Parts: sequence; C-alpha cells; structure tokens
Amino acid sequence: MYLIYPLLLCLFPVHSHYAQNISEISLSEYVKTLTGILLIVLAGVLGINLLVKNIHLSCLIFSIIFFVILNANYFYIGIFSKYKQRQFRNKILFVFSMLFFCMVTGSLVFFLLKDFNLLFLSKILFYFTSFFSFFVIVDLIKKYLSFYKNIDLKMETAGQKDNNKPDIYHIILDAHPGFAVPEFCDNDFKKALEQRGFCIYENFKSNYTRTNLSIPSMLNMKYVDDIVEKPLKAYFPDDILGFYKQNFVFSFFREKKYRFTIFANKFFNRLFEKEFSEKTDYIYNYKFQNELLKILFFSSLFAIFYDTPNDNFRNEIKIPIQTLKKKLIIKSDKPTYAYMHFLAPHTPFFCDENGNLINKNDMLNVKNYFPYTKFIDKEILELIDEILANMKKNSLIILHSDHGLHELKSRHNILMAVHYPDEQIKNILPENGTLVNFFRCILNKYFGTDFEILEDKFYDSNITDFIVYEDSID
Repeated sequence: MYLIYPLLLCLFPVHSHYAQNISEISLSEYVKTLTGILLIVLAGVLGINLLVKNIHLSCLIFSIIFFVILNANYFYIGIFSKYKQRQFRNKILFVFSMLFFCMVTGSLVFFLLKDFNLLFLSKILFYFTSFFSFFVIVDLIKKYLSFYKNIDLKMETAGQKDNNKPDIYHIILDAHPGFAVPEFCDNDFKKALEQRGFCIYENFKSNYTRTNLSIPSMLNMKYVDDIVEKPLKAYFPDDILGFYKQNFVFSFFREKKYRFTIFANKFFNRLFEKEFSEKTDYIYNYKFQNELLKILFFSSLFAIFYDTPNDNFRNEIKIPIQTLKKKLIIKSDKPTYAYMHFLAPHTPFFCDENGNLINKNDMLNVKNYFPYTKFIDKEILELIDEILANMKKNSLIILHSDHGLHELKSRHNILMAVHYPDEQIKNILPENGTLVNFFRCILNKYFGTDFEILEDKFYDSNITDFIVYEDSID
C-alpha cells in the first residue's frame, strides 16, 4: 500500500488543477487525464524497477524525475527574462540541462540509497502525499457538488403567440465597446451594419462588468441578487455559472420547440454538454485537446516549445467562425435559436486589424485593443453576411457584447445591433436600454409575453475577487 505514493504525488496536480478550473473542464476530461497519468506512473515505476531491481528505490527515483519534468516550465520562466525566454538557443539549453539533471539525480539516488531499506521513507512519503491529496479531493468534491447542483428556474407564464416564430441568431462578443466611446468607435463596422439593415443602439449598456455576472443576468432576465437563493456580497464564477447553463431564456425556447445551435468559448462550452444532448441540437465544440492535459502540459518541460498565441488565435477566432459559416444555417421546419459566444475582443489581443499576430509581450497592452477589435469586427461581418445570405425571411439577428473594456470609465457601454425581420421596426428596444431587460423586450414583441421592464441598475466588479457593488452612471 505504501508504494502508491508516486501515484498520489503525480495525481495531486490533476486534482488541484481540476478543482481550480471546474467551471471550464469537463468530468470526462478529468477522468481521462487521471487514467493517462495512472498509466504513465505504472509504466515509469515498473520500467525503472527493471533497471534498479528495487521497487522502493524505483518509486523514489520516478517521483523525483516526474516532479522536475512536470514543473520545468515554471523554472524556465523564473530563470530567464521575457526576452530570453523566446530565444531558441536558451530553450534547447534548458531542456538538455533538465534532462541531464534528471539523469544525474536518478543515478545519485540509486548509488546512495541502493543498499538502504527504504520502507520507512516510503511510509513517510505515503502519509505525506495522502494528507495533501485528501484535502484537495474534499475541496474538489465540494466544488463539484456545488457546481452541478440542481437549479429550479421557475418560468413565468408566457403568452401563446406561437405563429410564425422567428429564427434567432444571437451573437455575443466579449468586451466589445460598441460605438458610444469615440476613441474606440469602429465607424467602418458601424456603417457596414447599417448598410445591412441593422438597427444600432449606441447608448445600450450592460448591468455588470464581468461575463460571469452579465450573461446569467441577461439570460435569466433578472439581476444576479434575484437569481441566486441567498444573495452574496461576492460572486465567484462557481457561484453563478450554474445559472448560465440552466437559464430562463433557453428554457423558454425549449418550451417553444426551438432547435438549438450552440457555440460557446472554452470557458462556457462544457456548461452545455449535458443540457443539449438531443439529436436535434448541434453543439460546436472547438476544443482539439483535453483542457486539463493542456494545463498540465503548459507547466511541463515540453511547454517551452508550445506556440500558445497562434494556437489560441486559431481555436478561439479563426476556426470557430469558419466552421459556423459552413454549418450554422440548417434547413429545418422547426424554428432555430443559434447562440454564439466569442471570447473576443477580450484580452489577450492576438493580432492587429489585418490579422497579423503581434508580439506575445504586447498581447495585454491596451494600445492593441482597438486594432484587435477592428479585426474581430471584420470577421464577425463575414459571419453575418453568411447568415443574411441563407436565413429565412423572418429571422432575427442579435449582435451585442456582454460588457465593455475594463480599463475605460465607460466600461458599461456595449455593442448592441439588431437586424429585425421587419426593417421598419426600430423601437422594440429603448435607446438607453440594458441587458437585464433585453429579452423581456424581445419576448414581449415576438412571443406575446407581458414581462415588466425592470429598473436599470449598474454594478461594477473588483477584478481580483469579483466583489460586486452598485455603480452610479452619470
């Protein structure tokens, strides 16, 4: 039993990373990663044992080598400056240094301890790893149960106006400033939308400045304090994201027999995996690898050669839009609700307005926000053109953002543009409206409901701990 400490040690970062990212990583990814690490540990320990002929010594040597390789990238980042990190010569030198260190350390452990009885040391390491594994697993189970708790969203009575239900294409951009802030106003994008028949609401605002608050509030048509059972002073993602996956708007369209097409960025994609499993639904999952393994890989020795910016740029922007352009329009007698949430132009800012990747060190610099936004606008416009060319006549296209740029004083200002089936209609949404009332207005107009319009309130959030406090807007 004491010989399982290498397994406990090697699985510890898996449990820990999953507990910290339970909102973004699926249970299946967690189980697959556990299985993969288990096989690696068994193969590694047994392989070394063939050489040293001592199972206790084999467990110790493997544990040391695994720890070094798994965390090598942190050492690399700590040793070299950001400029030197990019130099290929330093990468090669560091990799060979780490491999040499592992060989020397393993050899020293073998020659120094081969004649010792290591049972006592194995017992100490077993109890040590068991102690820490117990607490992280308890924390993991607690977060898992909290995240997957059943949420009973009671639907308000809806009207019975079901005739000629519109197809709805709902596009959300993350942290798009819209057109109210002059220095960040993409006039070319604005003009292009107007030419395509969109109604622009320049003064529309988000009630919250964080996605994990803004989107659940919009989709449940309530303020966050009215959604949760016990209002809190601080809302962390795990406290509220459950109300994203099971929300009133999606339930409403389910009741109306809508066919769903879902695309959500990597932070929210897995929320819909179980909610939309019927054959009539299409979920576009753009993840090409296990996200938990990706986190472990990034900490390891092999991450030194990993081109993260280019990979993220393709997976989060280029590939999703290309795929949606091909598969979004599905001929069906049932009305369609297509939900698309892109993590852009939110940080990191991958490229300039022409799509050229920028330096890694500049991807968080706010000076690159507007050029990146203009690039995203062009990409989204191509997606909109594909919808316009193939949609039914009664289709409704909604394009908006969840919040503005955090660095701006006017971070509540957002993009809001709507293409109505009847282009003569301009007054469904108020010019100074907010997201909490958005679907109340849409459902009242197109489905005959009678939802009251709530008072507009605005909240700001501390970037480090998601503390929510009311924010006055002049």
